[in-house]
Amino acid sequence: MIGTRDVFSDPRGSVVKIFNTAQHPNWVMPWQAGVVESSTGSGAVIELPGRAGSNGILTAAHVVANARFLQLQRSSDRFSSERSQARVAAICHEIDLALLVPEGESWAEMKPLAVASADRLPQIFDRVRVCGYPVGGNACSVTEGVVSRIEVQEYSHSLRPALALTVDAAINSGNSGGPLLDARTGEIVGVAFQKLVAQGVELQGHAVPAPLICQFLRQVAAAASLTLGVAAPLQVRMPCLGCDFQTLEPLALRRSLGLKDSQAGILVLSGPPGNCVPPGPQGQQQQQQQQHQQPQPQLQQQQRQQQQQQELRELQELRSGDVLLTFDGLSLDSSGFCKVLGQRLHFAAARDLRGVGEVVQLTVWRGSQEVALNVRLRPEQNLVPRPQFDCCPPFFVCGGLVFQPLSFEYLQAWEFGSEPTHLRDLFCRGRLQPDRTEAVVLTQILGDDINQGYGSGFVGAPVVVSVNGQQVVNLAHLVRLVRTLRAQAQSTDDQADAAAGTGRAGVGFLQFDTEGSFGPIRLVLPLAALDEADSRVALIYGVPECSAHFAESPENYLLAGNAQLERSNSACSASKATQTSDLNQALRDNNRLKVQKYFKYLRLFFESMSALPKQKMKLWRGMSVDLHQNPQYKVGNTVVWWGVSSCTSDVNVAKNFAKGCGGKCSIITIESETASDISDITFYSNEKESLLRPGTQLKVKSNKMNGNVCEITLQEVGTLIS
Repeated sequence: MIGTRDVFSDPRGSVVKIFNTAQHPNWVMPWQAGVVESSTGSGAVIELPGRAGSNGILTAAHVVANARFLQLQRSSDRFSSERSQARVAAICHEIDLALLVPEGESWAEMKPLAVASADRLPQIFDRVRVCGYPVGGNACSVTEGVVSRIEVQEYSHSLRPALALTVDAAINSGNSGGPLLDARTGEIVGVAFQKLVAQGVELQGHAVPAPLICQFLRQVAAAASLTLGVAAPLQVRMPCLGCDFQTLEPLALRRSLGLKDSQAGILVLSGPPGNCVPPGPQGQQQQQQQQHQQPQPQLQQQQRQQQQQQELRELQELRSGDVLLTFDGLSLDSSGFCKVLGQRLHFAAARDLRGVGEVVQLTVWRGSQEVALNVRLRPEQNLVPRPQFDCCPPFFVCGGLVFQPLSFEYLQAWEFGSEPTHLRDLFCRGRLQPDRTEAVVLTQILGDDINQGYGSGFVGAPVVVSVNGQQVVNLAHLVRLVRTLRAQAQSTDDQADAAAGTGRAGVGFLQFDTEGSFGPIRLVLPLAALDEADSRVALIYGVPECSAHFAESPENYLLAGNAQLERSNSACSASKATQTSDLNQALRDNNRLKVQKYFKYLRLFFESMSALPKQKMKLWRGMSVDLHQNPQYKVGNTVVWWGVSSCTSDVNVAKNFAKGCGGKCSIITIESETASDISDITFYSNEKESLLRPGTQLKVKSNKMNGNVCEITLQEVGTLIS
């Protein structure tokens, strides 16, 4: 870190201009590429977190959103106008921050600017300087003003409220991402990200404050994933409690809840959802096997234990009707404000100083007494995700019917206030639930013989409720249902006649029940004609044959669930990855090039795993093969498990799985040092599932036969991927 006098004297040498060539997705015609646009912004040279002596560029996320090609340039009045390429190493769209890594050794010689302390904020009237490259020139501009306001405000980039500084220094287009410097010390106290534009409003620029910058950089350092950023940037998430709140300013409202006049807090209107991932078919199958094979008393005891564990978890969750009195030791008033960072701020400012997955202590008024809770913070729980960037819109086409998860970007296709009322209601009020993690919408119909009579083009955007009577959880679930029904139709005779008059589609038909602004709508397609119809639609409209793509390409299959991966709890993405045998096959293949197409999903998986605590525990894994004579599992050898390995902390689950395989099998005991327990957030909630990350090294301690069962004990001794 350099001396503040050197920085203060002239910081312009450490502020760069950013050129972004971006391609924005087409959320209305998702199979088509969006428009390519160019824009500019600003950034500050800082030392990369956890990598002393290496420099990066701190900027605003919206400056580099949807980037396809990034370039950096120093101030033209002092340096060469030559541009250098850069890549995004980490990004947090929720608080509009990004970290770039420049290419070229010359950037390592630049003096980094220091970021102010994470435990304090500037004071009102403190003088600050805004450095950057507003439109109209290539030389670094410096404007000066004072801090005029410090409060929680809505970030226009993410539509999420967070702490922000308001300054009266000029912030114009092109200044975004530039540093806000303390005029006295030269430290970065903020990053410029937006200004208020309205009639009669002047000189109201906003900046991300230093405490949020430090929190962002801490998470980047903790992930230790800058070395992996070549494939995809680290996606940093911000936490929430997953609840809706109401202020308790009216005295009568407080008294009706049993609060004393001296007590204050805010009312919890809706509790957080439970496990936001549906049970998978494999988990259901193993659960059924377990129920059939276990003695009834043992099964009842296990069910009682599971119920008790669920009740204990629910006791540690916020409930509708609770009054939140304290957050992380900070007392709240009736407006939700508390004393944090030396200021009186909304408690959201304190929430954002913690990370997703961290446990915070809360005090609530429940019934007629105070109750202490330890609550784990989670990502945002909106059913319809707020603005999305750096991703491809997931979609699925079947018989000319185009299905998409409802998104903010799709709603933007309408003029403000003209959106379908049922979609607007889902956007404003929808929350993730265990049985519904996306609102799947029939966005349009591509006219064809197979769908004639249902209309074409926009048909009201009804929301899909069920497929052949099975409730739809999300787009990936809809795809699985369709694939299963198509496979059944190919292996069985047409049973449409047998289903006639029952009100349900037979094996020969695909039935979509939907709900729109004007009531329910049912669409039925003949399964036998789908293959030919998909080929015609692909040829006529230039749409990929997505049914085939989802069936054959795990990359496309994962893409459909991408929105859920991003929004569910940190390990939900890990549990999604365990379902993809193709991914594990590529990981285990000696040809490492086969893994390349999974890089961005692996990146998401490793980020999720790094957010979970590593636990020392004994695990078991049942396998339907006899490993006794396998030379790799000779006592004393060290084996490497390259796949994403799902294990259980309940030996009975592994034994029952092995029994169901028939013939010889193997039960492996793993003495793990770094396992991640995902039993609370996995598809298989009854199987006490834990994960071992790819590259785990295991030493064989024993290998023996017990009847038809090979019993192996492995001890974790290291990992090849940190």
